[in-house]
Amino acid sequence: MPNLGFKVVDYSTGRRIRSSSVELLVPKSPSNTLRDRRMFYPVVTNLSGDLVVLDTPPGTYDVVVWARDYVTKKLPTVVSPMPSPQTLQLHRRATFQFSPEDTRVVGEVHNAVANLAPEDVTVQLVDPAPSVPNHTVPVYVTKEEFPQRWQFVVHVPEKLAASSATVIVTWPSGAKTTNIPTVELNRVTSVQPILIP
Repeated sequence: MPNLGFKVVDYSTGRRIRSSSVELLVPKSPSNTLRDRRMFYPVVTNLSGDLVVLDTPPGTYDVVVWARDYVTKKLPTVVSPMPSPQTLQLHRRATFQFSPEDTRVVGEVHNAVANLAPEDVTVQLVDPAPSVPNHTVPVYVTKEEFPQRWQFVVHVPEKLAASSATVIVTWPSGAKTTNIPTVELNRVTSVQPILIP
């Protein structure tokens, strides 16, 4: 019987996240919204540390990957069988145990667009320093009572000096740019809430 396989890594470091910290859910029925284990395919860890979803008949599946202190990742239309494990990068939430010296940019996105989900929105940090890649991160809900307020965290370990930067929030029908006067080195820089649209 075909399987699905995933290598789950930390976006910032590229290191594998311990499989005991990761929950991988593949429902047996597309309409399943219950969290009853019997309604999902069994998952095991192979000798390489990959998560393997057992006995998935050929077809298309929705996959949800959860790990403590990381943004939950939803993958629609994953096709079984897979020729080899797929690498999934998970992004850190603000609750992650960062080092006090870690350079981070954090902020909120407030949504006013109907039918726009957090999965449809990304935040990109554009830094003028050539050593800093343009990190693109997801947004996520922090409080269920405010479902249209989303948080983002951009970890910038490559940053070597304080400078200005730009944050670009992108969604299917548009984008919004916010300038940051100074991203401080080895500390948290907070961005004022960004409103969509």
